[in-house]
Amino acid sequence: MAKYEYSDIVAEMYDYSPFFSKFICQNSAVVDFYISEAKNNKKILEFGSATGIFTIPLAQSGHIIDAVEMSDDMIKIIKRKIEDKNIKNINIRKQNALCFSAIEEYDMVILPDSLLLAVGSKIEQEELLKISNKALKKGGKIIIDFFPPNYKLFDGEIKRSYAKAKDCNGNLYLIEREECWDSIQQISELKYIHKMIDCNFNIIKKYESIIKYNFLYLSEVIMYLENLHFKIDKCIGELCKYYNNYIITATKTSELTY
Repeated sequence: MAKYEYSDIVAEMYDYSPFFSKFICQNSAVVDFYISEAKNNKKILEFGSATGIFTIPLAQSGHIIDAVEMSDDMIKIIKRKIEDKNIKNINIRKQNALCFSAIEEYDMVILPDSLLLAVGSKIEQEELLKISNKALKKGGKIIIDFFPPNYKLFDGEIKRSYAKAKDCNGNLYLIEREECWDSIQQISELKYIHKMIDCNFNIIKKYESIIKYNFLYLSEVIMYLENLHFKIDKCIGELCKYYNNYIITATKTSELTY
């Protein structure tokens, strides 16, 4: 079995797998929410742009986007989309979000699709929010989008789920996911096995990916934001039947002092 990092096979299947962003791609409610919230915010900083699921429609709505992404494979896909759609108002920056230093002030900062949970520790999660605060102008807005804890799977139980999906080239995959949750360390581990198969269901290739998240409770994120001089504007638990993430919007009220 070939072992791939998060950026490889996951990047290729990101827009097509039910376990990743297929529902966002096929249903506009979540993207429409982002566009609505960004209505009066011209200059946007997006951390963890991935394949551009929010980046592309925001740019098409007239916003100027600085898209920060560290995965070469994700960047390859978003660049292909930008070229195909002839979009000029997206600036891609290959960089770790934790190393970002703003040289201008933004109207809005976006942390989409559980990016906040993907960083390495609670200290780094808070640091990313500090970086976001510093990048925003006073009165600027932040959107944080992340999955809630799965309390049913706390401490030892493993859940297996299965799906099938086709990529952009028509290749068919059978996908197996194993997930387990540690309530003490607040870590969720997701293991994916992607099997590319032919029309007779023979396995052509097999890939394994393991993704770890440092999950947060809603109350923790709200506390972080309020301690970092943000005022909570909206907190949505389930935007549509396809998307049960928490989405928080907040406004920067003042600068941080160091």
